[in-house]
Amino acid sequence: MGIIVLSMHYDELYAERALNCAALSYINKQASVQKLLLGIKQVMKNKIFLKTEILEKIRKNPSRTLSSKNAIKIQILTDREL
Repeated sequence: MGIIVLSMHYDELYAERALNCAALSYINKQASVQKLLLGIKQVMKNKIFLKTEILEKIRKNPSRTLSSKNAIKIQILTDREL
């Protein structure tokens, strides 16, 4: 069974963390029903489904370093909180 994260945030940092926690899809709550259904279909095929812009940002910079201010904020959040 694949995991789809439905979130109000749409930043590559959150999407990357979701993927690191075994999610196959990260979809913004404002996405259309069609996008959500497409995401569900892709995950059912065990494929990753992300917004193209987010996927490209992650691919271009998979090990980006966070600013120290953002790194501190992220470090105090658990995977569940993210």
